[in-house]
Order: sequence, then C-alpha cells, then structure tokens
Amino acid sequence: MSEKIPVLTTKDYILYFERTPWNDLIIHCDFLGKWNKENKEKFLKDLDNLCSSQKEPIWAMPFIYDNKMQKFLKICKFVYLTDVTCGDGVRRALHIWRK
Repeated sequence: MSEKIPVLTTKDYILYFERTPWNDLIIHCDFLGKWNKENKEKFLKDLDNLCSSQKEPIWAMPFIYDNKMQKFLKICKFVYLTDVTCGDGVRRALHIWRK
C-alpha cells in the first residue's frame, strides 16, 4: 500500500485516502472525538459528501475483523463484499461504499 493522504480533517475525525498498487481507492478513518449524536451526524454527512464526490469505487478494509467495526461500516453505507486474506496472513472483511 502507499501513503495515507488526509482528505478531511476536523477536531473529531480525520478521513484519509490511500491508493493500492492496483490503483484502488481505500478510505481510512481516525475518529478522535466522542461518538455522540451530533458528531455522528456531522461525520456521516461529511463522509457521504466526500464519497459521493468520487467517480470511482471506494473500498474499506478494516485492520480488525469484529462486529463493532462491521456495524460501523454499515452505518457509514459501506456494503460487505467478501473476506480476503491479506499479505500479512490476516483475514479482513472487504467493503465497498454504496449510496
């Protein structure tokens, strides 16, 4: 993978894009603030605007495979596609963003 580039930075979260060697667009998120109703609504609106502005598929592959992360991605309008085994041997869930 290449470098994560911040594309949206707020006091509560940072969204990054990263290009794979195959030119796929991967999204990353660091949520720094509290997950409350106000922050959730702002985050989801910003995420929707950012993802909708892209003219290509946006992929998410969380570092960990757990129910909490799967629920978070579903809230963010990502759709689970399949499980993949990465180069480090770890199984991860691959998602794609859908409006």
